[in-house]
Amino acid sequence: MDERSASLLTKTQRQRLQNEFENVDTDAKQRDQRLIRQRIQAGVFDFRLLASYPDRQYDLAFNDVTEEELRLALADTYLAVERLRVLQQYDRDQLLREARNRAETVSAQTDDVRSLDRLALQTESEIRQQTEERLGVSRWVRRARTGIILGGCGLFVSAVSYTLLGGFVGRLSAVPGLMFGGGAVVAGLLVGLSAMMIVGHELLAILTAGKALVNQIRAWWQTIQQRVRTVRIWLVNDDRSA
Repeated sequence: MDERSASLLTKTQRQRLQNEFENVDTDAKQRDQRLIRQRIQAGVFDFRLLASYPDRQYDLAFNDVTEEELRLALADTYLAVERLRVLQQYDRDQLLREARNRAETVSAQTDDVRSLDRLALQTESEIRQQTEERLGVSRWVRRARTGIILGGCGLFVSAVSYTLLGGFVGRLSAVPGLMFGGGAVVAGLLVGLSAMMIVGHELLAILTAGKALVNQIRAWWQTIQQRVRTVRIWLVNDDRSA
């Protein structure tokens, strides 16, 4: 980062924090700590404006920073934000819900903030509920497979029993015939319903995967558009400077 650029902290404050206020007298240390606290407060409130800052400007702001440097900076930023949340005793789920509401409001009122749509702002309880729903579907699929096995066995037993008894006895009476026929019908219905359940689950999985794929393609396309806009801005700036 350019040392001359405006920052949350001044150059002197950054140096003193890095050196842990070494060789700084008590009065100067207390003064710097007070000023740093004021700057932290002002910087956090500035994010009320930066939350709706255009994607293109964010992209341009870090085009001269290495990926590793930016990733480490984002990790430290996350730690700082989480420490502030913990110290203020804010519930994580409640804060995520508020962030999601803010994202919806900003998206509806501001242009070039499509990155908000790609944020995962789900609470732990919502993630747990979705997991339980997926597990519930899996349980029904297992039950459907069991139903197919039981129904198939029922059809097999009914057919074999009807054939064998019919061969030995000759002609079955109405009651045993109805019993075998009814058993075969029930077994057939069990197989059919179980198969329909599995087919429905597979169709749902295909639709869900297709939606996820569409969202991923849309995200890739938005990234490509951002990169193209960045290149265009570079070219325009080069032409003007020339």
